[in-house]
Amino acid sequence: MQNVNFCGPFDYFDRRLEEEQMEQIARTLFAGTTCMFSRKRKVDISNETFKRKKSGSDTNESSYSLRDFGLTELEPDQNTRMFIEKYIRKRLRIRLNKEVFSPSLLLHFQDLQTIFGASEKLLNLLESSGYREPTPIQRQVIPCMLNDMQVLACSMTGSGKTLAFVIPIIIKLLKHRSECLGNNKSLHAVILEPTKELVLQTERVIRSTTVDLDIESYSLTSKVASDSDILTVDIIVATPFSLLSALRQDKVDLSGLSDLVIDEADKMFEEQFLEQIDEILSYCSSNSVYKHLFSATLPDKVESMARTFIDDPVRIIVGKGSGNGSFSCIDTIDQQLKFTGNEAGKRFALEELFRNGIAAPVLIFVQDKKRVTDLSRLLERMKISASYIHADCSQEHRVRAVNDFKKGIVTALVTSDLLCRGMDFRCVRTVINYDFPTSLNTYIHRIGRTGRAGRKGVAISFFGEEDREMLRPIANFIVACGAQLPDWILSLPSPSRNQKRKLERRPPKRGEILPPDHS
Repeated sequence: MQNVNFCGPFDYFDRRLEEEQMEQIARTLFAGTTCMFSRKRKVDISNETFKRKKSGSDTNESSYSLRDFGLTELEPDQNTRMFIEKYIRKRLRIRLNKEVFSPSLLLHFQDLQTIFGASEKLLNLLESSGYREPTPIQRQVIPCMLNDMQVLACSMTGSGKTLAFVIPIIIKLLKHRSECLGNNKSLHAVILEPTKELVLQTERVIRSTTVDLDIESYSLTSKVASDSDILTVDIIVATPFSLLSALRQDKVDLSGLSDLVIDEADKMFEEQFLEQIDEILSYCSSNSVYKHLFSATLPDKVESMARTFIDDPVRIIVGKGSGNGSFSCIDTIDQQLKFTGNEAGKRFALEELFRNGIAAPVLIFVQDKKRVTDLSRLLERMKISASYIHADCSQEHRVRAVNDFKKGIVTALVTSDLLCRGMDFRCVRTVINYDFPTSLNTYIHRIGRTGRAGRKGVAISFFGEEDREMLRPIANFIVACGAQLPDWILSLPSPSRNQKRKLERRPPKRGEILPPDHS
C-alpha cells in the first residue's frame, strides 16, 4: 500500500501483475487442471501433451519460466492455444478490438526463433542487452507486426513500446534480405519521433539490437544539406520536419518502404505535425507500406484521425483504462497532489521536499522556457545541484545536461514539456510538476518519466487556484489508477472542450518563481 497525499494520506493500491503470477497461470494451464475462465464457461485442458515434462533438475518451483511449459514446442491445437492466449490477455489486461490469428501472443523471446524464424544472433543480442522476457505490449504487438498487420497500440510509459516495434522491423528486414539474396538494398523502415532527443534514443535502441547483423540505421534530426549524398540505409529515425526536408531534396526514397512507425502518436497528430505527416505519406508510393501508431495515450480524436490513413488496424490497449478515451493507468507510480496556493507556497514546498530527503534523481517540469531558467537559479540558491534543458538550448547543452543527469552528476533536471515524452530516464525516482499540467495528456507523459520498466516512482504535482479547471480530469485519472481523493475534488466541474483547447493554447498566468530580492 502506498499513499497519495492531499493534505493527508489516502490509500493507493498497487495492482501490478508480477511475473510470478503470470508463470503460475501458465503452470496451472499446463498442469492438466480444469480452469474456470468465467462463471459460464468451464474448459478442461488435461490432455497429456500439455503436461510439463519433469526432469531431475526441475525441483525448484521458483526457477520455472514460461519456456519451461513447452507451449510452442508441443504445438497444441489452435482452439486450445487461442483459449490460453485469451486467458493470459485477460490477466495482463491486453485488450484487442477484434479476434486475431493464433498463435498471436509472444510468451517468451524464444518464440521469435521457433515461430517466426529469427536468428540465434538476435536472441543473444536481446539477452546481452538485458531483455529477458517480453513485456505485455511486446507480447501482443510483435506477433501482429510480424504477420503484416497494421497496429494502433496504447500502453503506459516505460512499458517497452520502442522494442515492440524495433524487433519486428529487424526480423522482417533480415527475412526480406535473405529472400532477395542481399541484392537491391533499399530503405526498409521509417520511424517518426516528435523530438530530436527521442530520435537519438530510438536509434540507440536499434543499434544495440543490430550489432553484427549488418543493419544500417540513421538518425535525422535537422535539415539535410543540399550537397549531401542520398541516404541508402535500412532504417531511418527522424523528426517529421527533418525527413520532409530530405524527401523534398530527393535525398531519401520511400518507394520500397515496408514499415512506417509513428511514435508518440497523440503528439504527432497535433496541428504542428499533421501537415508534415500528410506530406510524408504522399511520398509513400507503394500500397504495401504497413503503418503503425504507438502512444501512451490514445484520445478518441487521435484514434479517429489515425483511422483515416490506417486501414483496419489491430487496436491494442494494455493496462487499466481510465475511462478518458484510451489512457493506460500507471500503477507503478505513487501519485500525489499538493496544494501550494501561490508561488511562495511552491518555493516552500520544494525546499521542504529536498530538506526531508526526496528520492533522487528528480525531474522537475515547469510551464515555459523562462520558468525553466528561473527555477534552475532558485535550486542553485537552495544549494541543490541541478541542470536545465528547454527548446532554445543548443544540442551540445542538451546532450551534456541529459548525460549529467543520467550519471548522477546533478540531483535535479529542470525542463519544459520538451522531455515529457518517451525519454527513457530509468534512473528517475521522482517527478515534480512544479507547474500543474494543462492537459491530462501532458500529465500522463510527464509522470511517465518515472516508474518505468516496472520500477517504483513518485509523482508530486503542485497546484493552486489558477489550476482549478484541469484539477478534475487529472484527479479522475489518479483515482482510476487506484488512489482515493477527497469528494470535493471529484465533484469539481469538468472543463468544457473549449476550455481545454484554450488552456493548451494559453496556459494560466503565473507569478514569478524567484522572490523579488533574487530576481
